Amino acid sequence: MHPDTAPRQPHSLPSRPEPQRPVLGVRDVPVPVWVALALGAVGFVLRVSFQEIVVGTGVGYSCTYTDIAGFGFAVALVGCTVAAWRSWSARAAAWRIPVPFMAVFTVVALALAVVHALRGNGTIMSPCDSHPMP
Repeated sequence: MHPDTAPRQPHSLPSRPEPQRPVLGVRDVPVPVWVALALGAVGFVLRVSFQEIVVGTGVGYSCTYTDIAGFGFAVALVGCTVAAWRSWSARAAAWRIPVPFMAVFTVVALALAVVHALRGNGTIMSPCDSHPMP
């Protein structure tokens, strides 16, 4: 067949390589995630508390305990969780860490917030727990 009479192939552009998904690392985790994990750990060490023991007529006593820092850490953890999701959603899809990681982080951060709130209320980890009522 003569080259001028050969059926023409549609002109195709050179193929571009597929854009590759970046390799995500520790630096790609939103900063509020790290802040929340640090606050969750520090919250077990730092306390700003008030304890009141009232002795009755020799029969018993009452003990109340409040840890203001526990409440503060609980609020800060919820705030960090919201900020982490906002930071995550503002990124381009290719630069987001996987959703399961964020879901696990959310469960852990909110569980720590509940523990710190209960600790702040004196429900758990209270010095009053170590004094048995007669």
